[in-house]
Parts: sequence; C-alpha cells; structure tokens
Amino acid sequence: MGDARLTEKKTKEEVLSEIDLALEECCIRIFEYLQENEIKLIDGEILSFADEFYKKLDHQNNKVIVTGDGKYGATFGH
Repeated sequence: MGDARLTEKKTKEEVLSEIDLALEECCIRIFEYLQENEIKLIDGEILSFADEFYKKLDHQNNKVIVTGDGKYGATFGH
C-alpha cells in the first residue's frame, strides 16, 4: 500500500488543465439544460453568469487552507 503523502503533486499547469476540462464539461451540462428547457441566453445574461462564477471562484480561492497537521497554511489569491 502506498502512502498518499508520497505521491507526486501535480504541477500548476496540470491542475489548471484539468480545471479547464471540468469547466468545459460544466458549460456543456448547462447548455444541455438550457436546450432541454428551450432557453437561449443573450450576451448580457452570459456575462452575468460569468460575473457570478468569478465572484464564487474568487471567494473560494481566498479561503484559508488547513494543512494536514491541523495548522493554518497560507491563503491563496490576494
């Protein structure tokens, strides 16, 4: 059995690439949901969703990280 702490961490680029794929999949699911309900968003509505996404991601990005030993790590972002 391997120790999870010994596994090699992914690079920032690898993680961002995986996040990009997850975001694409999320957008596809949203589009499918809109199609099922015969709704088409206009430009301003799409930008409003983008603004909300930014706010939620920024909020999550600035939370304090608790390390495995129970101590507080650095915050990300600002």
